[in-house]
Formats: sequence, C-alpha cells, structure tokens
Amino acid sequence: MRLEPLYQQEKETLDREAQKRGMEIGEEHAQKRFAQKLLSKGMEIEQIAELTLAFPRRDY
Repeated sequence: MRLEPLYQQEKETLDREAQKRGMEIGEEHAQKRFAQKLLSKGMEIEQIAELTLAFPRRDY
C-alpha cells in the first residue's frame, strides 16, 4: 500500500481548511474597518451594530 496518496489527500484537506480560516479572518477585519469608519463619521454604536449584524458571516 502506498502512503503518498493518503498524505496528498490530507495535505489538500488541510490547505482547504487553512484557506477557509483565512477568508473568515479577512471578512472579520473588513467588518471591523467598516465599523471603525462609521464610528469616525459620527454614527452611534447601536446603529453600527444593527448595520453590521445585517451582514452575517458567510459559511464556506
């Protein structure tokens, strides 16, 4: 039995999971920047919370 295909399959799975986590982190950073910009423009925190909750995190 050759182990190389199993190692390759595991590596591909780990690569996909890492990419998914990277996308989630990127979305969180974008949402934080958006909230910071709205706050700096004078929007109330409650309004920002309502706005940012209108765009829930996507599951990939």
